[in-house]
Amino acid sequence: NATACYKCPAGKYSETGHTKCESCVAGKYSASEGSIVCAYCPNLETSLAGSSACAIEARCCTIKQPGDLVLCA
Repeated sequence: NATACYKCPAGKYSETGHTKCESCVAGKYSASEGSIVCAYCPNLETSLAGSSACAIEARCCTIKQPGDLVLCA
């Protein structure tokens, strides 16, 4: 009984290449098909589960009074 091999699409991975594809978890990504692992997003970037790329994480800032200097991290 031979097991067929196939490439998982970007955003998914398979550790062995011949089992069911799993989605990358949030904060990780898989940019190309056939991945056996998902990579962590770079600093200040994030991703949703099943992503093929990361994006800069949006930061929300609140200004309490007009004219206040607000630094967003």
